[in-house]
Amino acid sequence: MEWIAKKPQTLVFIVFFELGLIILYGELIGLMWADIDIKNKVFTVRRTLRQTEGGQKVEFGTKGKRERKIAYDERLDMYISKIPRNGLYMLGREAEGLFTHHTHSSFYKLYYDFLKDLNKKSVYI
Repeated sequence: MEWIAKKPQTLVFIVFFELGLIILYGELIGLMWADIDIKNKVFTVRRTLRQTEGGQKVEFGTKGKRERKIAYDERLDMYISKIPRNGLYMLGREAEGLFTHHTHSSFYKLYYDFLKDLNKKSVYI
């Protein structure tokens, strides 16, 4: 797909769609490469990013207040292996010369542009 060739970090959205409701978007943008056990094909969800009035903060813990493990299959492993490993976060972005996590607004823009390229309507996430 042309969009993925131009913006390979959008492969994370395929991971998001495959995992469905198992992972929330705040947990997805808080997912670090260190949270992925590639050998055993398991994500460990440890944190979520939440927007506050003063900006964004990292909250350790998830909606359920404890970390959880999510197994994934060979197909997802193929997508994950193609995601660029820039910085600590699986869904990273460049900001002021550094690679960091997405904000909620930058995540939504990337997601919206991805769906727009697919000629789909945005769904509530």
